[in-house]
Amino acid sequence: CKLSSLQVLNLEDNNLTGHIPRCFNNFTAMTVTELDSNDNIYVGIYVTPIMTLSGTYSEELSVFIKGGMLNYTSRNVAYVRFMGLSGNKLCGEIRVVFMSLVGLRDLDLSRNHLSGRIPDKIGNLKQLESLDLSRNELSGSIPLSLSTIDTLSYLNLSFNNLSGRIPTGNQLQTLND
Repeated sequence: CKLSSLQVLNLEDNNLTGHIPRCFNNFTAMTVTELDSNDNIYVGIYVTPIMTLSGTYSEELSVFIKGGMLNYTSRNVAYVRFMGLSGNKLCGEIRVVFMSLVGLRDLDLSRNHLSGRIPDKIGNLKQLESLDLSRNELSGSIPLSLSTIDTLSYLNLSFNNLSGRIPTGNQLQTLND
């Protein structure tokens, strides 16, 4: 939790147990919503240096997001903000600390044993493009604030114990299925 420059955390399918640590809000690189030429943020171990045909080096990052593998290059790798904790045995509620990671673009907490409600402040994640909370034990209603995330293009809440009406308005109406 002392990796403040971390932009990609992929701990999927590792048999991790217990609660999601409260200190995840220390990943301050995931709170950056805009980059300028002075930003010095690094992705870390997932970046692979590739020699190009011109003899220069480029960076490449491959991440499984939105139901498929997405590849990023040095031109756009600085914009990746991904947290993947799916396929573990994590339990407890979705921590409110996630709601402070306002630069997060992709969040995958699927295939765990998370319970309780989806936090009402999920709408704070205005940069979120994909959210997968499927195959957990979540209950309650879908927060209305989820419909205020204009960038959301992939949403999977299936195989939970959710109830009530699906919020209408804005981005949720543009999603297929």
